[in-house]
Amino acid sequence: MRKKVVVVVVVVVVVVVVVVVVAVTEAVMGEVTEVVMAVATAAV
Repeated sequence: MRKKVVVVVVVVVVVVVVVVVVAVTEAVMGEVTEVVMAVATAAV
């Protein structure tokens, strides 16, 4: 039973970390894209 609990906890932690990383990455990419678009618009 103990091993199963450990496995479940590890899986949950990994999933949470992945979700957070993806969310942060998307947010950063969104910001970068907006800045690039703004600069491109200003340049044109």
